Amino acid sequence: MASSFVHIFILIVFGVVFRLFTGVDIARRTRQLIGSAVFNVLLPILAFHVLSTAPLDDSLITVPITAGLTIVTCLWIASALIPRLMLLPRPSLGALILASAWGNVTYLGLPVVMAVTGNQMQRIPIVYDLMATTPLLFTLGVVVCARYGTLPVELAFSGMFRQIVTMPALIAVVLGLGVNLYGLPIPSIVQWGMQGLGSLVAPLMLFSVGMALGVPNGEHLRILAPTLVIKLVVSTIVGYGIGSILIDDPLVFKSVLLESAMPTMVLSMVFAERYGLDQALLAQAIFWSTLLSMLTLPLLAAM
Repeated sequence: MASSFVHIFILIVFGVVFRLFTGVDIARRTRQLIGSAVFNVLLPILAFHVLSTAPLDDSLITVPITAGLTIVTCLWIASALIPRLMLLPRPSLGALILASAWGNVTYLGLPVVMAVTGNQMQRIPIVYDLMATTPLLFTLGVVVCARYGTLPVELAFSGMFRQIVTMPALIAVVLGLGVNLYGLPIPSIVQWGMQGLGSLVAPLMLFSVGMALGVPNGEHLRILAPTLVIKLVVSTIVGYGIGSILIDDPLVFKSVLLESAMPTMVLSMVFAERYGLDQALLAQAIFWSTLLSMLTLPLLAAM
């Protein structure tokens, strides 16, 4: 297990080194290209491949419920606590609230869960993300951005719903579950191709996470302390409490616990840029939460 985390750390470091040697602009463009390929092609292929053969058990219900309740609880705590503790501009407060609630459950969560629990649990990060985390980001996350951001936001339910249902990975989830439910055969050559392309997702994600990590600024740690505690500690405790009630399978429970302990979501930077939140502060939250998670996640994995 320790060697798995070493491999994960090395891939992230490769991304950091690439950013240092090529510069921020090239790293950003490279990350955007990788992100587009993963989001639109590779992740949908992986989601379809995994869910078309995954067991149709109660984890398809209990995992999204646990994820959703964990995110909403952390969002409520952060929204109530952070504005009272921090005398900061509203875009900074919004960035901290966003960073407290949404975790990097696919880009980092998928390779971590696979390393700890094996390939048989790779469906859990996909379900955790696409059936709870991302839909909530495109709804409640946009509400946070509208309240604290400097750029105008159209809070139209129809627009949010359209963004969610047209996501390629979510469409792949529905198609994969349909194929699984009706027992439709998939040619072995197609399965082989999907498995090969899907295997690219985890290393590319980790490399992209490394490229997203900015230069650390220790002065921000005092400001980030409540956010880091909520995201890495409170979220884990909430996920443990809810998961222990709803989930019976020990491997599914461990996977969900790891997911609840993930650092701040890299995708949140897109929302910060789009809606006018404090991007620099959010980038620091991503960096420090990711760095600290390299200590907390192995501890959870060893439990």
